[in-house]
Amino acid sequence: MARPFSLSTTVYIMLEDIFNLFHLQSIIILYFYLKRRRHMRRHHRKLLIRRYSFIDRIPLQVRHMSRLVSVSDVDCLSNLRMDRNTFGRLCILLRDVGGLRNGRFVMLEEQVAIFLGILAHHKKNRIVGFNFLRSGETISHYVHLVLRAILKLHPLLIPKSEPVPNGCTDPRWKHFQGCIGALDGTYINVLVSNVDKPRYRTRKGQISTNTLAACDLNMRFLYFLPGWEGSAGDSRVLRDAINREEDGLHVPRGNYFLCDNGYANFEGFLTPYKGVRYHLKEWGVGAQRPQNARELFNLRHTRARNIIERAFTVLKMRWGVLRSATFYPIKIQIRMIMACFLLHNFIRGEMANDPLEQAMDGDSQNIVEEEEHEGEFIDQVEPTSAWNNMRDELANSMWFHVRAIYCYMCKVMSASTDDGDLIPECACGRGNMRLFCVGKDATHSGRYFYKCPANAKHPNSFLWCDEYHRDKGGRTPTFVLNQCYQPTKKDEAVDSGKKKGKVFPSHGCGLCHAEIRMNFILALTGLVLLLLGIIIGKLM
Repeated sequence: MARPFSLSTTVYIMLEDIFNLFHLQSIIILYFYLKRRRHMRRHHRKLLIRRYSFIDRIPLQVRHMSRLVSVSDVDCLSNLRMDRNTFGRLCILLRDVGGLRNGRFVMLEEQVAIFLGILAHHKKNRIVGFNFLRSGETISHYVHLVLRAILKLHPLLIPKSEPVPNGCTDPRWKHFQGCIGALDGTYINVLVSNVDKPRYRTRKGQISTNTLAACDLNMRFLYFLPGWEGSAGDSRVLRDAINREEDGLHVPRGNYFLCDNGYANFEGFLTPYKGVRYHLKEWGVGAQRPQNARELFNLRHTRARNIIERAFTVLKMRWGVLRSATFYPIKIQIRMIMACFLLHNFIRGEMANDPLEQAMDGDSQNIVEEEEHEGEFIDQVEPTSAWNNMRDELANSMWFHVRAIYCYMCKVMSASTDDGDLIPECACGRGNMRLFCVGKDATHSGRYFYKCPANAKHPNSFLWCDEYHRDKGGRTPTFVLNQCYQPTKKDEAVDSGKKKGKVFPSHGCGLCHAEIRMNFILALTGLVLLLLGIIIGKLM
């Protein structure tokens, strides 16, 4: 038998003696030697494969990022929900304030793009990893890093609340001086364990978290509190937000939010009247105009408070992760909801034109920040009679300035304010005649005055309407203009009828005589036609 090694007889005998004396030790040494040699061969082969595959993926990764943030704003908006300029500013902010840094193989811009893609389209880690040519572990690692960096921007991305000024010209907000925005709650679907599902189940059967949020006049969120179970009531969530010391909702004394009837009417939170028409669908086309002060208050209240509903709609349209439950733990889901609110504020402040906000008729007016000041804040959530009285005074002041517009050509009677913010002027050209009825319901009889359009010669002249009634079975009002009336003092004369004025047969505008002549001609024409009909009938 041939020997395995070409060794001398003496050396071979020595090795044989050593193997016989140290049999177990020799087997162990030989085993580890062969295992190490096999491992080195396999590691070398795997290292070569990894080296070539990583080199091959680099151009594809660079090309994918270039398509996202370097080609056009359309692609960037579709995938990341912001344009290229806003994306670059966000990356700079996350680097300087959030503490986000470049990874060994993943740049900061790619980390942010991965996170925004998950929020915008609610994709799983496998899908995002396939698109970015990254492993699932890499995607999960950088998602958590970017999430923590965005939450650090909370003090910077929450704007300071500013009340509605006295000289506000916005027709939705000019009646609510001191208001700082609107407040409401929304349900966001989450994924929880089977043990916690009963607590998170809403009245509609969905597993959601009740998220409280308040926004300003520019649809930027001033406060948000996610995490409460879906079974919790809105008032309970608001009470928790007010009672929190560090991250609570602090409303300065004298200011207030507009809320719906899910909350109590107390200091700092103004709600509409219950049992009165309120929602916008009840004030649609063909609906009857406001009949009293409470209906007018509810109409203006819902038009102003609708800003929070539009903000929620834009928020959920922008971030798909808010429209369905994610597979992250509940704590991570709550943090993602907070990140969506913060990114919404950032986009709202940086992007001049946002397609989602333009679709919702959102405005992008700049907010002038003021210096911070310490003051007293509201710390109770119980309804108060003083706040109810304040609401009544506000509603009565709105109703006191209500006027009515009636056009003879279009036969339209609708409520309007002094500047006509509820309905536009009549298109027939005669809608500038305004019927004044201060402090009264325009559907009841009383003294009514038309403002004379001939303001060049007699700017303070009125047409006095002596009668007012409705046609049978209809809503068309009928006015009889019989005299011209010129009050000595505008406000007093309107309140007291014709006692404080002088009656003139005419003031030179020709409107009274024109109306009388028109009515006379119509009546005479009808009489002539009637006589002709009778004569023709007898002849035949």
